[in-house]
Amino acid sequence: MKKLTVKLLFLLLVFCSFCLKSQTSNSKMENDWIIFVKNSDFSESFKLELSKQLEGKLYKLNNLDKDQKNPIKLVIGMEELNQTISNGYIFSSANVYINENDEMFPITICWKSSDFTDLKEIQKSNIIGKKINFEWCKDFPFQELKTALTTQKVYEKINNLNYIIKIKYYPDLFVNFNLNIPLNDKESEIIENIFNKNKKVYVSKFTENSIMLDFQIDSMNLKEEDFYKDIEFLKSSIKEISELEFSNKIENIEIK
Repeated sequence: MKKLTVKLLFLLLVFCSFCLKSQTSNSKMENDWIIFVKNSDFSESFKLELSKQLEGKLYKLNNLDKDQKNPIKLVIGMEELNQTISNGYIFSSANVYINENDEMFPITICWKSSDFTDLKEIQKSNIIGKKINFEWCKDFPFQELKTALTTQKVYEKINNLNYIIKIKYYPDLFVNFNLNIPLNDKESEIIENIFNKNKKVYVSKFTENSIMLDFQIDSMNLKEEDFYKDIEFLKSSIKEISELEFSNKIENIEIK
C-alpha cells in the first residue's frame, strides 16, 4: 500500500485537469476518472474502451449504484507499465487512488482480443469495431474500497454549513468543497482570500473544487498550542465561509 502526500496529490490532480482539457469533449467525458501521468502509446479508441469497460466492471464488482460518482482514480504511468503476456492476456501495472481515504494502491489491469495476433499491437491500434475484453485483476483493493465507502462520516456544523476536519497530513492540508452549485471565479477568489488572512499559511488557487493549505511551521520546534491555534484558524475560516451570501452553494467542506 502506498499513501500519496497531499502536495503530490494536488499536483497530480492539477496535471489531470490540464490533460483532460486538452482532450476532445467525448474523450473528456469518458476519461475523467483516469489519469495518464506520462505519454503512452495508447490510442484514443483504446483509452475510451478501457475507461468504459473498467468503470462498468468497477460498479458491478463493488455493487455500486450507477448514479454514484466514481469513487476512484485510475492512474496509469506513475510507475513503469511492466507489461507481460500470460494466458492470452496482456497485463499492465497501474495505480488506484481511492478518493475517500486518500490512499494509492499499486494494481494490475489486463486485456485480451482474438482480433489481434500480436497482443502488443492492441493498445496502439484503432480498436473501433474490434472485440476486446478489459479486466481488473485480483490485486484490486476491493476491501479497502468497501471500507472507505461504508464508513459513516460524522459532520460538525457552523451555522448551516457541515464540515469535517481530519488532520491527516498536517502541516499540509487539503480543503475539499462538495458543491450543490458551481462557484464562479469571484466566489472562489473570496474563499481563497479568507484563508490568505493567515500569513503563515501558503494557500493554493481554488482548483477542482479544492484548496491546498501549507502551514509554514518549524516542525522541530512545534508546540501543541501552535497546532490547536491552526485548528481554530480552520474553524474560524469555515465560520466566515458559512456567513457568505453564496454559502448555500456549498453542501459541505472536508479538510484532511
